[in-house]
Amino acid sequence: MAQLSQQDLEIIRELRAADVLQDVDGYRLNQRYGIILVCCSDGDQMPDIWRFQNGIMAKQRQEARIHPITLNGGALLIPGDSPLNKDVQEDLVYLKHIAGAHQLKKIETIVLYSHAPCGAAGLAKLTLIDVITLLKKAGQSVRNSFPSFFQVVCFFHVDNGESKRTYFVSGPKWEQWLAQKQAIGRVV
Repeated sequence: MAQLSQQDLEIIRELRAADVLQDVDGYRLNQRYGIILVCCSDGDQMPDIWRFQNGIMAKQRQEARIHPITLNGGALLIPGDSPLNKDVQEDLVYLKHIAGAHQLKKIETIVLYSHAPCGAAGLAKLTLIDVITLLKKAGQSVRNSFPSFFQVVCFFHVDNGESKRTYFVSGPKWEQWLAQKQAIGRVV
């Protein structure tokens, strides 16, 4: 199983300090009809992600209603230009299945996940910054493809070897953080 590098741990601390990675306020996520969960099928991370989603959903529904759509790499496959999406147009597969889930289940909230460490991202030699960039691009692609959905959110799951935690990824804070890095010539 892959482990986070010291550099990745430092970047995660920096992103937390910059409020890019935020605590998840479950009440802000509309889960009354359930969620379409787009995540990596990583069996080491899925149980924690499932428990977390069930926990925050319990505040809005008596019974969990999670419709998972999973492949190795998860939401990182959605951007058409993703390095994980070079052999097969898995972005189109994901978008087709999101549309189908909405049609079948009438769920209007999509939760996109990426995680670290991610084996699929590692095989493609993606950095932690690349992973979050692709996650945010996936969010924009889903919003563009399905403008009528009530909510599309991006979550980032971290396994630091001792604990696991899910964060909300703030788009405006992410863009601000990236701009600051580029302004000082420190592109991560």
